[in-house]
Amino acid sequence: MAQKAQKTQATRNSATPNRTYLISLGFYLFFLLVRIVLFSRRLLLFALLNPPALAIEFWFERIGRPVYTETANGKELQKAGEALDAKGLTEWMWDVVLELE
Repeated sequence: MAQKAQKTQATRNSATPNRTYLISLGFYLFFLLVRIVLFSRRLLLFALLNPPALAIEFWFERIGRPVYTETANGKELQKAGEALDAKGLTEWMWDVVLELE
């Protein structure tokens, strides 16, 4: 039963960063397009506020992505990754990522 829980968490942890990357890419492209077309000011504030969100996204990628090993029977789950929906610091980091996008 524990293996099923790990597989479920691994599936969830694979989908969450991918979805976050697509949403971030959409926001960034939309923001830059509107900013370039409508405004001619520099992007200093964007350049200052964006690195923390990107660093947190890459941290989530590092701790949350499941690790598989190649065996004779196919891929086997070695590590499911940390829970990306945990309370506390992880929840706060999601707030930072979603606020800065």
